[in-house]
Amino acid sequence: MIKNAARPFTPAEAKTIFENEIIPASVINAVNALLAENYTSGTIELLKDDIIARIIKLDSKLDRQTILDKNYLDFENIFREAGWTVEFDTPDYTENFPQNFKFKQKKR
Repeated sequence: MIKNAARPFTPAEAKTIFENEIIPASVINAVNALLAENYTSGTIELLKDDIIARIIKLDSKLDRQTILDKNYLDFENIFREAGWTVEFDTPDYTENFPQNFKFKQKKR
């Protein structure tokens, strides 16, 4: 057997690495700030474009294309594990509204 042979990640390892090491802290900080600014006891709707703008404001090294290409907006599971129900809403071909994330406090 070869010492230090590479092994494939398990799905759980890949998810953990993506969420904890790949998604920049500025993404989580941007969503946190917008959640705090828009907090209500009901559903909080954050527009995708507002999140992107806030990320760029917090991290000048990032731009819209990089954020989208690297899937940095795939943060839903991070917030679900923190106690939110998160849904991404995008219009189908018969609808016309901005893409958004809906956050609700999980029911206990």
